[in-house]
Amino acid sequence: MPVNRHVYLRGYRWATHTLLTSVFASTQLGLAIGVTKEEQAAMKAKTSIGALLEEIQSDEAKSALVDTLALVAGADGVFEDEERAFITKVMTRIGMEPSEHPYFQDGGDLDIKTVRANVKQILESL
Repeated sequence: MPVNRHVYLRGYRWATHTLLTSVFASTQLGLAIGVTKEEQAAMKAKTSIGALLEEIQSDEAKSALVDTLALVAGADGVFEDEERAFITKVMTRIGMEPSEHPYFQDGGDLDIKTVRANVKQILESL
């Protein structure tokens, strides 16, 4: 059964919010990838994705976030326009260009083959 694109994108945004609030802001994992206790405290007080993104300062945490979003976006083997727009917006908000990230090709397309080949590496880096 096909999923409505609006419902899918809403779910993707919810998953990103959950990732930011429960993983980056509340766990030892957040500390391990470079999110400081101060950043975690500030993130816990935020309710929107944009506000949460403003609290991520370290390059390591920014990269881990984009890696995780790329992993989720590439899970089904298709990089949807909505996923592209969302990840690009997230990257812009955290001060990162797609050309700076190894999983993105010219034009901002996700290199799904590379992401899938590096699943273990991405998960171990978290």
